[in-house]
Amino acid sequence: MNTSVVICTHNRASLLADLLDCFKGQTLAPGAFELIVVDNASSDRTKEVADNASKDLKNLKYVFEPALGLSRARNTGIREAKGKIIAFIDDDSKPESNWLEVLIDTFESFSPMPVCVGGRILPEWEAPIPAWLPDGAKLQPLSLLDWGDHPLWLSTPSLGAGNLALRKIAFSRIGAFNTELGRRGSVLSSMEEILFLFQVLQEFGRQSLLYQPEAVVYHRICEDRIANRRYVVRRSYWDGASKANMKIIISGMDFSERTDSPWQQLYRYRMWGALAESAMRLARGAVYGFQALFCMDPKKLTESLVDLAFGGGGMIEIMKHFLVRSPGKNDNV
Repeated sequence: MNTSVVICTHNRASLLADLLDCFKGQTLAPGAFELIVVDNASSDRTKEVADNASKDLKNLKYVFEPALGLSRARNTGIREAKGKIIAFIDDDSKPESNWLEVLIDTFESFSPMPVCVGGRILPEWEAPIPAWLPDGAKLQPLSLLDWGDHPLWLSTPSLGAGNLALRKIAFSRIGAFNTELGRRGSVLSSMEEILFLFQVLQEFGRQSLLYQPEAVVYHRICEDRIANRRYVVRRSYWDGASKANMKIIISGMDFSERTDSPWQQLYRYRMWGALAESAMRLARGAVYGFQALFCMDPKKLTESLVDLAFGGGGMIEIMKHFLVRSPGKNDNV
């Protein structure tokens, strides 16, 4: 197998069925890739859905991971993968029919060969866009990504795990996703892929992360996520907490002998950078809040709540680090 596609899922049997149907029409030949469905402690029909799909998808493998946590599930998929390239896609997404072919062609056609290729994550709205959502809908809580129409080498870890492919050598050299980060049931922790991509940049250099806009997946934005601001604000809190935790973990790493990143970037991704960003987001949220009240602008109010939640989450995580615990370590593949 040249490529392995890892799909981690938890109690989303109907969404998983739709996603697996999409792989029946991929332009990449079925013999050129394998599908690995990692069932992360599901209690619904997930196994039945995977078994039914395997009747048409002979390249599908089902794996059960009993320890709840998205990072753990992804690490299980990495261990099971046979391909030299490992691609990840979320269970609530749908890829374009040429998604895999574009990713593989990108690895083969660019020089130097990227270590990681990621693409666009565009919205598939399942309900009307609410009036309070800021223009562009590029809020982190909606897990969307679009850096434009042209391929770009990225100097920062700015790709999303919902549309991401890495050469297996990255995991051999760095390890696996850090299980201190990543969603665990109703805990909306994140940033495990950002931490890993930061390590890729330090390990392999600046021309290692490539954005490929022609590799497109559509992320479902379901009604319960946009029925009100509650989900967006809650997710923003966890994004702030997760980013602070990620930078605390980075602060305990030593990149002195292998990094070519400017000192400003390393500072930004360390603990004091987390403190500065959290404080800035709190201040900006307060300013936006006054503007929203003065102008009666629902979009500006959303921006205010997002910034306040993000900054508050970061500050709380930093205080917890100093008062309660120390950062965790990476798993090994």
